[in-house]
Amino acid sequence: LFAHALGSLPLAAARVLHPRRAGGGRRRRGAGHAAHRGRGARPVSVRAAGRRHLSQVRLRRPPPASRMYALLSLPAIVGTSADVGRPIVWSIAGSDSGGGAGVQADLLTCHSLGAHGCTVVTALTAQNSVGVRHVELASGDSVRATLHALAADLPPRAIKIGMLGGEASVLEVGAFLAAAEAATEEAGGAEGAAAGAYAARPFAASPSVVCDPVLVSSSGARLLSEEGLAALRSSVLPRCRLLTPNLAEAEALLERRITTAAEAEAAAVELRRRAGCGAVLLKGGHAAYFAAQGEGAAGGGRSPPPAMDVLVDGEAPPVWLSCARVGATEAAGGGCHGTGCVLSTAIAAMLAHGHPLVDSVVLAKAYVTQGMASAAAVGAGPAPVAHTGWPSSPSSMPVLSRSAAAAAAPPRFARCDGDAARGLYPVLDSKESVAA
Repeated sequence: LFAHALGSLPLAAARVLHPRRAGGGRRRRGAGHAAHRGRGARPVSVRAAGRRHLSQVRLRRPPPASRMYALLSLPAIVGTSADVGRPIVWSIAGSDSGGGAGVQADLLTCHSLGAHGCTVVTALTAQNSVGVRHVELASGDSVRATLHALAADLPPRAIKIGMLGGEASVLEVGAFLAAAEAATEEAGGAEGAAAGAYAARPFAASPSVVCDPVLVSSSGARLLSEEGLAALRSSVLPRCRLLTPNLAEAEALLERRITTAAEAEAAAVELRRRAGCGAVLLKGGHAAYFAAQGEGAAGGGRSPPPAMDVLVDGEAPPVWLSCARVGATEAAGGGCHGTGCVLSTAIAAMLAHGHPLVDSVVLAKAYVTQGMASAAAVGAGPAPVAHTGWPSSPSSMPVLSRSAAAAAAPPRFARCDGDAARGLYPVLDSKESVAA
């Protein structure tokens, strides 16, 4: 499905399964087996499958088309069994009474992607699809009590952090992350005992933390005080596996404007270094780098330009992800609400399932793009992202590139009509495989 997989990046390739193997048949259920439909196929144990390819495991809900698309090089995460269960993902964020964003959208995302969602509510908002009318921040005591209760019984494999609202919540979350880190690394030692105030038992592994830094509203208002921002920088960001700011949030963290694609890439690199986090995904959904400046191929007749994000993971070269923009349809009320919340939670859910970071970002982007394409307004304002389950549409998959210019003009598959060459073409995981 990806037009070009680059070098040794752990990117997923695509495979079209034979139509007969996606056909109907009797459903068989059993402990340790994934529910499936298949003709002449034995049920596959999820535990036994381990890290086997998805092409070897039946999807629980195959697409209705005559062909079923599956992602290779990814462990089976679709479907659950009694001996495996759903990985736990925490959402530490505000409540959206309208249901389009915040912990409400996060729970829907977790459920749709086969994870169990738990919530730590940091703020109560009175809002609908049109706007926010009132915000009441949770106390530090409330946040601490919730973290303590969840840690004692429902330890997470991944944590999504969204709107924290005030300094008190930031400090409590930072203290919890430090305690969880200490309890995992020093189980049984002095630090592990000190962490017992939060965790009744050490976590089996430190959870992957994805932070969506909600700092600026769509109208430009600051949503976190200077004291809270300082605490976020010192106690939360250094313990994150991934930071997912949009342009406005990246500008607030770096205290400078970002106006071009080159500046966005440099900003992601600098932000990762300053924050001390593992990786940064700088979202450019609201940007029009190429349309505004005539860079790349956007001015060459392609309209509108693609939505482009840049991922910087450690010392690896930056990777650009681009996909076609989903138009502001009338059915969606002129746009979508909660895309940032859904994206960060989808990434956390993928990490909780054990996927590498790049694959998690790719699949989460596809999930959001597919959900935006199916969104329908429920009120007078923008529609919430639709939660359509595991991404199955090839058109929702982003294209990965090493440069912003290449991302702005992603390649297209050749047409199969007319005099176009036809035949069987292999799907390879790297360009080196072609030479071999």
